[in-house]
Amino acid sequence: MLTHLQDLGIRLGDFTLPALSKRETDNALAILGAFYGNLDSSADGAFDPALLVPRGDEAAIRAALERDAPQLAASARALRKTLEGDYSAVLVRRMQLDHLPPAQRSFILFGLSLCMGTPTPTDQILRRIVWDVKASAARMQAGDVSTFSEHAYEAGLHTDTQYFDHPERYVLLYFVRGADCGGGISRLRDVTCIRRQLARSERGRWALEFLSQQRLPFRIPATFTGTGRRDVVELTYATVFSDTPAIRFRVDTLEAGLAARPEYATPQVREALAILYAELERPEFVYEELLGADSVLLINNHEVLHGRTEFADMQRHAVRIRIADTLAPLAVRQREELEAACAA
Repeated sequence: MLTHLQDLGIRLGDFTLPALSKRETDNALAILGAFYGNLDSSADGAFDPALLVPRGDEAAIRAALERDAPQLAASARALRKTLEGDYSAVLVRRMQLDHLPPAQRSFILFGLSLCMGTPTPTDQILRRIVWDVKASAARMQAGDVSTFSEHAYEAGLHTDTQYFDHPERYVLLYFVRGADCGGGISRLRDVTCIRRQLARSERGRWALEFLSQQRLPFRIPATFTGTGRRDVVELTYATVFSDTPAIRFRVDTLEAGLAARPEYATPQVREALAILYAELERPEFVYEELLGADSVLLINNHEVLHGRTEFADMQRHAVRIRIADTLAPLAVRQREELEAACAA
């Protein structure tokens, strides 16, 4: 189902997936449209990604997809297994969804994500699951952006939702349109390599041990807080390295947290972070790829850092779905629900 083409770097792989049949696509859209779309599936805007929000009955929807769109579900299982095995990131250069309108592609990608785990809302107010990663020139000009998904500047290597207690395990990025300017290059760095390189020197070993023990403050961006107010400081305290996630990192939220709680910015903290910052940007260990339309990048957010270079093409457009790893404790119940649905 998931075919390996080549290794791209440390624990990064290039794969292909077979195209979904028309029957599979129609079945998946019918199921998701029944739960999330407008009642009249022939109406304009029947598939509105803004309608994809948490409902509470995701297990039943997943069971219906397993039954009526088994190829989609099998692809999701294969991707999940790969990201829990030898690879921390999977690149599929063509998802073969570009014959569908963008909104329907978002629904199919949501279905894929739902079969991998539990897709989570990005913001606390609208609670949208499928999030547009597209720069807003107006917001950039006004200086009103606090998230990488809304500007065209460089996005440094980071863990998604590192500012939450439990960052989602997987992140899906699907490219509706790549950047024609040559910018917006995706960048990846695997935690296994980071640990290995730090362990090669005495200072690196010290920094690795220190950042595995010292909890640091990460400031939650206003966009993702419960109030949405920039004058209210909300922080999460965590170590950079741990068992789960293996790495938690983002420069700006960490520096904002240290600015809010300067008593944490000790000389030892500064020295350890300087060692880490220098290690992360070693070009020989950072994988870079300019992703084009209809490609998808799936990462294990607990084990690989991702980012992108600056770009000028404001038409660059990706959609992002974050996926919590919730299938394991629900496996028995979901199997029972699937068997009951199939028997009905």
